[in-house]
Amino acid sequence: MLKTKVTINLLGWSIPYYREIPLQSDELIKPVLIPSALRSEIVFPLPAAQYGEQRLEFVKRSLDFTRSTVGANNNILEYKSNISFIKP
Repeated sequence: MLKTKVTINLLGWSIPYYREIPLQSDELIKPVLIPSALRSEIVFPLPAAQYGEQRLEFVKRSLDFTRSTVGANNNILEYKSNISFIKP
């Protein structure tokens, strides 16, 4: 509930007006889109299995996001998540 108080000045009198307005949380907090920088896979460089011109090999690992939360505090939006690397 949003508790409001409005004071109206009428003919030298201050008249208070109180009202409680029901609010839905989905009206206050809009969905947060995760930036595209958070991808579902990442590429790791590893030393090459055989020595040669290619000194590095690149291995893809999928990411698994769990227990994700979004919070707001002191004008800062914070996204937290547990990330697991999954071998293909």
